[in-house]
Amino acid sequence: MGNNVYDLIKEERKKRGLPGIYWSRKMAQIARSQANYCAKAGRMIHTNPQILQAAGGGGECLAQGWDTFPPRSVVDCWLLSEGHREIILDTEIRKAGVGIAKKNGKSFVAFTASYSNPCYPDCPYYKPPSPKIKKPIFKMPKIRLLRGGYMLRRPIRLLLGLCGLWGIILGAHGLYGYFGGTGVWFSENSSRELFMVFGIPGKLGDTVSWMSNISLHSWFIPAVVFIGGWIVVSKSGLWDEITEILSKLKLW
Repeated sequence: MGNNVYDLIKEERKKRGLPGIYWSRKMAQIARSQANYCAKAGRMIHTNPQILQAAGGGGECLAQGWDTFPPRSVVDCWLLSEGHREIILDTEIRKAGVGIAKKNGKSFVAFTASYSNPCYPDCPYYKPPSPKIKKPIFKMPKIRLLRGGYMLRRPIRLLLGLCGLWGIILGAHGLYGYFGGTGVWFSENSSRELFMVFGIPGKLGDTVSWMSNISLHSWFIPAVVFIGGWIVVSKSGLWDEITEILSKLKLW
């Protein structure tokens, strides 16, 4: 009978477009305890409000009838009573339980509801919503090396890492040259000699000079080169290779 009363209340709420409720073991325990207490006393006595407050706040409905007291009549009685109607149709309740007790040919029905959020295992039929995983706006494609080419894997990773590292150097020099040339951080002469003091030879030095000249017109190109180099270094695993080598040399 208890489950039938609970199912009928859920149907009444669904008809009116109200939020669903979950069967709660804790609420059912409180309802059964109060129904037994009423049966022993031979009359309807409501649960101590402090008990419901400790359970997350809520309300309680009681009904008394004979052994043949059908569930439909129980729910209809509550719907016709203003106070009980407010409880079973309350939009704030989230979980509930029903308790039944019989004595001397009489049936006592208790319905207790709580405002607290449902959780498992108290609500055995509750399934928490799966967390929404935010997809990244841009996903870097994975660089797949030749399968089985273990001898080539490390040299290729090192080569990619060095190319990325060179992109970081070029981009950093270009940004430095741009902001230095515009007088934001440094003077133009000091900015152009940031990496030149290392005496970079040949075409590599020409590339650095080209990036410095480009940077005087725009910061965008050096920024793209810097970020691209950083991504390539991160994806190539260059840092892992370096730390592994240093570990073998007992320097890390």
